[in-house]
Amino acid sequence: MTAAANSAPAQNRVLVATGTGRLRNGNPPGDLRLARRCGARTRAGHPGCQPAMKNLRCRLHGGKSTGPRSVAGLARSRRARWVHGGRGRAYIEMRRDGMDLRRRINVLRVEISECMARDAWGLASEQDDRNPSPLAGEG
Repeated sequence: MTAAANSAPAQNRVLVATGTGRLRNGNPPGDLRLARRCGARTRAGHPGCQPAMKNLRCRLHGGKSTGPRSVAGLARSRRARWVHGGRGRAYIEMRRDGMDLRRRINVLRVEISECMARDAWGLASEQDDRNPSPLAGEG
């Protein structure tokens, strides 16, 4: 083999062995230890973390997402978060209407039980004599 063929693999081995080479995310090529660092700090307060990406945060501390901006992205986000619809506007209105109907039924049930109690004691016949029903004469 020629000297040029042998030198290329040896050169790569030297780059790997010394920690130099091409770096990702806009960091300058060279020693990984000299790359910009994430702004996160250790518990002791010292800076120390992974090399930073373009947003000056490491892959572990990427920062908060700004969220979708386009109409299509917002719609896609809403579909992704849809779980069961139990908290949807239509469902909440339907439950509210159902509770209103339930309250009305309970009021009617109380009125019916009071009427039945009056009939059982014979009070309804006395009231009917005093306040005749407008439909009593029809038939």
